[in-house]
Amino acid sequence: MSREFDDEPERARRPEPPASSKLRLAGPRLVLSALVLGVAFGALAVSLFRLVQAPLPVTPWTMSLLLVLLGGAAALGSVWLRRRLDDPAGPPDFEVPVAALVLGRSMLVTGLLLAGGHVAYAASQLGRLEVALYRERAIAGTAALVAASVFALGGYLLERACHVEPADDDQNVDLS
Repeated sequence: MSREFDDEPERARRPEPPASSKLRLAGPRLVLSALVLGVAFGALAVSLFRLVQAPLPVTPWTMSLLLVLLGGAAALGSVWLRRRLDDPAGPPDFEVPVAALVLGRSMLVTGLLLAGGHVAYAASQLGRLEVALYRERAIAGTAALVAASVFALGGYLLERACHVEPADDDQNVDLS
């Protein structure tokens, strides 16, 4: 087996990936899509409970507390990561920001899906607030909606902390 050698290095021959394949921060389309899907799935779940004539469960307060704590931890982590990336000694290894980017994006989408689902859940309880169980579901669902929003915001901040503007000298690199 023989291999031909060129004057041109292999990486210079590789085609540039299309602009659409580059990783971008979450935009309004993703946010709106996740929120709408969450509302649709929440409405579907409420409808399925009604269809089988099963009582809707009350959203646990521990879930709301956990979402708020994780969202706050992600927000604090975003401040720490931003400081590390802005450190004049040099940025950290690429694994840390990439892992934070993935975590932030997944927290953002998950939080938006949960928030949308709890919009449908809490809204389904608004017709009979005079009944204690319906009122409890509406209050717990609204608390979960707020907690999921905090969780999504923490993910959003973590994702934004990973964004680094390319240096001017990186864009004018000559590979030949």
